[in-house]
Amino acid sequence: MKDLIGSRESLGLEFERANCDSPRMGKATIWLEGHALGNPDEEVILGTFFHSIVSLADRIENSEYNETFAEQRIESNLLEFISDFSTGAAHSLTPGESFDDFLIYAFLDGNSVVFVWKLFSDASRSYDGIIPEKQYIASITENQFHEVVKRSRLELGD
Repeated sequence: MKDLIGSRESLGLEFERANCDSPRMGKATIWLEGHALGNPDEEVILGTFFHSIVSLADRIENSEYNETFAEQRIESNLLEFISDFSTGAAHSLTPGESFDDFLIYAFLDGNSVVFVWKLFSDASRSYDGIIPEKQYIASITENQFHEVVKRSRLELGD
């Protein structure tokens, strides 16, 4: 049975524990404004999956709002800009091997957490509605983000 923290329309973490001896394993998907990220056929360590979201929240909380990112949001090369940016205002999200087809970053922009991602051209599979190498942006309110983080902490037992 699949569980969903948050929503598919904004930010959601969907997961299903494996039917095996180890409840730590399972399948997981990150939903960002209706786009499903993560290979639904691969299992991940669910603790790593949830910890990546909690860790991202901690890093974002400790970073400062950076006006440069707000200005760059309209640029088509935001991912390239983030990759070369050295202040630590943008943070990568690495929730496990089933997400290796994606490059995912997040940063604080005013009262929103902004996710920027792309699907690599050499992805292991195709993903519905996601074009390889195209930059996608999802803006989530801080309240929505922190609610998902809070529920992720519960899954981790924090």
